[in-house]
Amino acid sequence: MSRIAESASPFPHRKGVLYKIQHVTGWLDGEKSMAKHMNWMRKFYFYMAPYVSKYPRETYVNYRDLDIGKNKNNNT
Repeated sequence: MSRIAESASPFPHRKGVLYKIQHVTGWLDGEKSMAKHMNWMRKFYFYMAPYVSKYPRETYVNYRDLDIGKNKNNNT
């Protein structure tokens, strides 16, 4: 990405970014196991924290990041 001039396209994740990582979990039984899966995701996030961007914390525009914020229901 660093070979493309910053003025060539409005993409903030270029200089020094080697990977884009998307953490995903899913379940089929509605809210029954939601807490279990969300807890697993939060633990994984905490584990990965030393390896991601800081100050400011960044996220790719199409990847959800609960630490940055969330949309209202049906507003995705």
